Amino acid sequence: MTVILPSTRIEDVYNQIRELDKRIDQVNSKLASILDLSGGLNPDIFVQAGHPFTMLPHECASVRFGTQTIATGTVYATPTAASTSNAASYGFGMNIDTTNATISILGQPGESIIGFTLWWQWAANSSGTRAMQWREVNAGNAVQDLIFSNSASLVTYNHITHVRRVALVDTTYDLQVYQNSGGNLNGDGLLTAYRIR
Repeated sequence: MTVILPSTRIEDVYNQIRELDKRIDQVNSKLASILDLSGGLNPDIFVQAGHPFTMLPHECASVRFGTQTIATGTVYATPTAASTSNAASYGFGMNIDTTNATISILGQPGESIIGFTLWWQWAANSSGTRAMQWREVNAGNAVQDLIFSNSASLVTYNHITHVRRVALVDTTYDLQVYQNSGGNLNGDGLLTAYRIR
């Protein structure tokens, strides 16, 4: 059995198809201006926006620890952070607390991924051990870097680079240091965090 459509109906269907075809062409044209041939983001996409918008913004934070005396001891201690007036202490989308020397990050537990880089520089001293640890303060996890001093004439550095999924909706991180040279020892450092996902 053959169904014959009235000619006005055929024209309506044809016109709808032409409109859909135009929309598909418009979408393809817009995608071509955003994506490169491999499907990645076109590097020229922000050219029209001007200098401040030439890259996507990322959440990040930094807490700078100025030179200070760290007492010899048997437990890790949290150093005193520099104030927010120090250009190296800042937070963009992440909260910093220079009083407690912490960075607080909001995220979806198990899904949000944060990168950390931290370092501590110790004054030259040939005695004892130098150590630094990165901590999830409210989750109880820690990553440590332990080194042994080897020369009275060389400064020593602790360094940690770490990538982690956030443990809680609001997770707080800090840096702690330790040395057992037998006397006070000067040091300074930096704790940074940046959102990967």
